[in-house]
Amino acid sequence: MKRTALICIIAACAALAGVAASASDASPGYDYAMGFHFSSVGGKSSSFYYEIATTVAELAVAETGFKVEIKRFPSNEAVTEAFKANKIDGGLLDNGAIMEIIESGGEVYPWATYVIGKDRKNKLCVWNRKKETLMSLADLEGKSLLWGATGYFGYLEFRDHLASKGIDKPLWKVFKSFTVAPNPNTTFMMLAKGDGDIAWSGIEADSILKVFQPDVRSQLSYGFCTEAVHNRGMIAINPKTVKKEHLAKATPILKESIMKLDKHAKTHPQLRAPIEYTKMIKMKFIPASADEYAYELALYKKAKKLGWVDEAKYLSEQLQKASPGKPVTVKPDMKYCKKKCGAAGASCVMSCMD
Repeated sequence: MKRTALICIIAACAALAGVAASASDASPGYDYAMGFHFSSVGGKSSSFYYEIATTVAELAVAETGFKVEIKRFPSNEAVTEAFKANKIDGGLLDNGAIMEIIESGGEVYPWATYVIGKDRKNKLCVWNRKKETLMSLADLEGKSLLWGATGYFGYLEFRDHLASKGIDKPLWKVFKSFTVAPNPNTTFMMLAKGDGDIAWSGIEADSILKVFQPDVRSQLSYGFCTEAVHNRGMIAINPKTVKKEHLAKATPILKESIMKLDKHAKTHPQLRAPIEYTKMIKMKFIPASADEYAYELALYKKAKKLGWVDEAKYLSEQLQKASPGKPVTVKPDMKYCKKKCGAAGASCVMSCMD
């Protein structure tokens, strides 16, 4: 989980604590359960961020009298599955998970997200080592892509961007190999060391890089950015366990909690670092609809129709078997190609597997 998302956690914990009890699998003694996957970012361990979240939950008890349980999950996918199974009242979901739920007819309350202010547009960009000579996107072919900053929905955005520039083929036909990076922090350190050639990530990472040593920062640069300003994930509330009227009551508490963060930081020093960081971030409070995600939803529907969603899932499945830091060549297998080609015949399957 990125440090930029901590503002959402801090506010959401306090706000949800002020509404009626849920029907989720919150442990005895708790009123609400919020699910998160914590990863190591900016030189801090996942436990560091978990402790911050639990500190915020304790603050919520002091302010509202309600207890919020912070449930820790091993992956973003596990948070999504718990959300769909009504085991949690809300959590931090990434774009891919949200789009899948909405597109499949499910319902999500998009409650709070963060975007970079308009003076720092959160474009997605190709990141590379400065010694790499990239004159155009065509120069990406034959390089090794670090898979960690990219992720599931990032694949769709990268695929769409390349297709719009005339490179319309699966990423495994663009890049010679993929190297799994365990988390965003590691992605850039590996890129600086030369353990991969390319990463696909938001320009917001320019701020994250400030935590690295000069010898790491000096190795990295970005270019070939998209024009779209996009969301990076959000606190989603489960409509099956939280009523809309309760959500409406919670939103003012959400805003009020943000205003109180500096005060909390004076008595809870561990909150200071993320608060200082998030002062660069422009928060948006999203109503209970998918309107704010019109771009992402349109892209998801387009990607599903063109088969890009299946590509993203297949690549993700293959790379889950790979060892972090080891370059892996990915080629589609017979099963994938038969599903992709359908009744198109053997020539389609052979072309797919080539």
